[in-house]
Amino acid sequence: MENKELLVFTEDIEAGEIYMTPALRRYAVHDNKINNKKPFGDSLFKTLDEAKKEQVLYFERAKQRAKNEIEFKAQEKAAQLLKEVLEDLDGFDAEMSLMKRGRVLKTLNRQVSWSRIFRTRKEHIKQIIKEGGNVKFEWGGRRLYTENDTFYDEGVTTKTGMDFAQYLIDKQEIKTS
Repeated sequence: MENKELLVFTEDIEAGEIYMTPALRRYAVHDNKINNKKPFGDSLFKTLDEAKKEQVLYFERAKQRAKNEIEFKAQEKAAQLLKEVLEDLDGFDAEMSLMKRGRVLKTLNRQVSWSRIFRTRKEHIKQIIKEGGNVKFEWGGRRLYTENDTFYDEGVTTKTGMDFAQYLIDKQEIKTS
């Protein structure tokens, strides 16, 4: 580049281009992330070689920013999918207030050890119901029975868990009839 091309900053200068400041007679690399249409915030350099080195670094940083943005969007999408999975209650929360729904989600999504396997109450209850489990009222409380006649009482599954299990059972009965 010759100095004739670098004499003034114009509004149509592209990001990463080198220009010469009119008053200070210094070289600068335009960074549109700082200020798109004005030269304020661009780093100044005494020589054109220093400005060219900065220009190379500018484009490397721009590539890294683009890569980071893609990764961030992918992480955001994964977080959104995880949130949707955690908040899916198969319609159990349809008529709940937001506050009650929040308490139900907190209770059902809590990680608990079930026979030395850690998973959420919701996953465990769904698995038992899917395998043919049933809720029975015995000994002054409800119990969630598995297909091999072992059971979990309300002390383990919580009242909310039992309500969820009963909802899933009722939902299955509606589908089969």
